[in-house]
Amino acid sequence: MNSIVAGVRGTFGTWYGIFGWLVAAVSLTNLLVALFTLPISSVLHTVLATYRTIFHTPIDWVSVPLHLNLPKWAKDVVILYGIVAGVFARIRMIFLKTIRWSLLRQTASVQEKIGKRVLDVVFPLFWPLFIYHVFSRPFVGAVRSDGRQTRQVPDVELGGRWVHPATQYRGGEHVEVAYDERIVLMVQLALVFGAVAATVLVNAYAL
Repeated sequence: MNSIVAGVRGTFGTWYGIFGWLVAAVSLTNLLVALFTLPISSVLHTVLATYRTIFHTPIDWVSVPLHLNLPKWAKDVVILYGIVAGVFARIRMIFLKTIRWSLLRQTASVQEKIGKRVLDVVFPLFWPLFIYHVFSRPFVGAVRSDGRQTRQVPDVELGGRWVHPATQYRGGEHVEVAYDERIVLMVQLALVFGAVAATVLVNAYAL
């Protein structure tokens, strides 16, 4: 239950969470309309036209000089791919705050540090290659025993205890697992599909 609540809070608790949810929902709706030539109401037509003006136009700025005539559905795929890439970039940033990297970076060679920088770019850009890596291991939100701080800690279980990265060098501090980030991501995905389903139903009623 905590993971579900965290997923809802992560979606609607910040302006960028709401923005990402809205863009993903509208983009997916536009993709379905383009692929299946669905009839749309005048209100939805206005919403999708505004969306295409704001988000498809920048893609045209890049594709037209390259003589790439992308169909509307392909532009939506690019946008959705970019949204997921942003999620994976956030996951990568979280990983860099864990004990594993905190210990590694103090002894890492120049080659390892360069490889890390390359992976910072490759991880979000080629996120389909890392889906199993993310979802096959613990990826949790952890709360310190004093309750003062929440830190997302992927895969850092040491000696049967989850420890707070910032206190690891002082022997570690016990923390409690608050939620599973993997479930949070699935909840956020479900919220996007739910918004699309609701939009399709309302559109059908408005026709």
